[in-house]
Amino acid sequence: FGSALSESPHPDIMSSEGNGKALGTSGDGLECAEVDEVEGGHEMSKEEFFGIFRTEQGAIREDLKAVSASSGDEVNQALDALLLRVQALEDSFTRAAHLLPPYDVQKYGGALKELASEIAVRREELAPRGKFSFKRRAPVAGGAEKVAGTEAAAVVSTSTASPSPQAVTGQVYEDLQGQSIACASGDLAGEDVTLRRLEGCRIVLLDRVGALHCHELRRCEISVGAVGSSALLYSCSDCVLTLATKQLRLHDSNNMLLHLHTLSGPVVEHCKRIAFAPYDLSYASVQEHMSAASLGTASAERSAPWADVQD
Repeated sequence: FGSALSESPHPDIMSSEGNGKALGTSGDGLECAEVDEVEGGHEMSKEEFFGIFRTEQGAIREDLKAVSASSGDEVNQALDALLLRVQALEDSFTRAAHLLPPYDVQKYGGALKELASEIAVRREELAPRGKFSFKRRAPVAGGAEKVAGTEAAAVVSTSTASPSPQAVTGQVYEDLQGQSIACASGDLAGEDVTLRRLEGCRIVLLDRVGALHCHELRRCEISVGAVGSSALLYSCSDCVLTLATKQLRLHDSNNMLLHLHTLSGPVVEHCKRIAFAPYDLSYASVQEHMSAASLGTASAERSAPWADVQD
């Protein structure tokens, strides 16, 4: 999830430290077509990159539509293969970023996130994980409901169990490793969400939520359409988050990249190696969710509140 800090080709990414560096994305060695060179050895133009990107983007979407409901293993294998193609396309985009103007860097970065989100949503449609549920339940006295999994135990409930220091309501996802969770529009409908002790997980919530609480996340990628209240993060590291929220507070965390839209400057306390970039999540209901959460319109301008870091 891009845990290394490096000089970024994206001029809109800024760090909360004064060393002029920002969080970058390291390659994972996936084979894919070169985008900075073409046959004959000359450097690829941005027009040639656009053609290659759009062709593969369209091919991935067509293959995604062709994935049909069969056994869970077959569906997951097909979607995993598509996800690898998205990751390879992301590597190509990273190598070509120096060719592109800022607007196109943001546009094509957002297109990659949208592809990954579509795959995650399709996975939940065709091969949902039985241990996750978005049903609303009555409060459970004395603790959160626990559901056993083969690799990790997950809590997904609307209980009012009381972690320290204050009670948590709404959906709770905790104690997961290497899991993917997708939520479509209407699944949460303004509920609070708590993420706790997750490692190597991808969480895609394409909906409007109330408040977002994150505790002890490691190597995770989190995307949330719209947060109607505050986003509070504690003791997180090596994560990439994309969210729109009224206020963000980040405590005791390090090596984080946040693609952000806020109505007030982010508050950062006791953190190291934190970088900020404009919110770039794109999906069908994003403007509807932003309006319902009274978040206005996202802006990439450095004069916008997301860039006014309070540290």
